[in-house]
Amino acid sequence: ILTLSLHLLLALFPFEQGAAYLRTERGLCPVAVHSVRGMEEASETRWRGASPIAADGAPLEPHLPAEGHDPKAQPFLDALDELYLPRPDRPSRPPMASLVLPVVDVTTQRLDALCVVRRITGPLPYHTPLPSNADRDLLELVSRQIAVALSNATLVVDLRHSYDRLAVAQAGLIEKERLAAIGQLAAQMAHEVRNPLGAVYNSISRMRKVIDAEGEPLMLLAIMSEEANRLQRIVGE
Repeated sequence: ILTLSLHLLLALFPFEQGAAYLRTERGLCPVAVHSVRGMEEASETRWRGASPIAADGAPLEPHLPAEGHDPKAQPFLDALDELYLPRPDRPSRPPMASLVLPVVDVTTQRLDALCVVRRITGPLPYHTPLPSNADRDLLELVSRQIAVALSNATLVVDLRHSYDRLAVAQAGLIEKERLAAIGQLAAQMAHEVRNPLGAVYNSISRMRKVIDAEGEPLMLLAIMSEEANRLQRIVGE
């Protein structure tokens, strides 16, 4: 969204390069850079490591370049310098004009993002003016549209995460229900097996008292008792 916003600003006005910053826990961090053809090429390895800009979240007005460079934009322009590799045929110098476009959440009034664009070279092409106070309404509209798009994207991401958490919770619930069903089945089976086992134990005990025998009958009773005990251990486990 912020990359497309930079493309839009560089298409609407004669700026030459720009960067977009998104609010994170560390502050405003660079997430996108763009420049027009023939200007500095963005160095992805540099801007990914650029330092975040501290932001207090207060709503800001669009910084419009009146006569040249807007001093209010200097902190962001200093950070923007980190995002580009300078061209060998042009030394680094202050921008001819700059614009800082704040993106403020319409509900919380929190500063969620910043689009910073600047122009270094001059003169301007014929009938291609820089933005002025007459363009404030347009810029505020662009800012609101970006804010709405970011808000919608955040809602989609949050909804996706909610669905993921719901799926995990549902899978855990299904697993618990499955284990509970297995436990109920095991308990019922154990109960059903222990009933005849009790009869077997009683029968073996009675047979030992009423049968006066040695040798094979006694051995068979011992085998029956041993196997009954083994079955009892299995049911208990």
